[in-house]
Amino acid sequence: MLPLARWSLESLITVAAELEYIDASLARHAQALRESRNLIHPDKHLRERSTPDGHLASISQQVVRAVLEALARRTAVGSR
Repeated sequence: MLPLARWSLESLITVAAELEYIDASLARHAQALRESRNLIHPDKHLRERSTPDGHLASISQQVVRAVLEALARRTAVGSR
């Protein structure tokens, strides 16, 4: 098994959902955000003709915040 620091983002999201640190719906949103993050690559950006804007950035921030808040709640001392 790889050390945690070498896990892919996809694996981290999947395991967080399997361990119920985040719910399945939030995991799907996080995976979609991960895929959209990949559009930053210039070649892929051109091929897919993506046009990220302020609205997409706002949605992305909301997904990240939701994941972080869910992880914070689940890993808080005494929450188990």
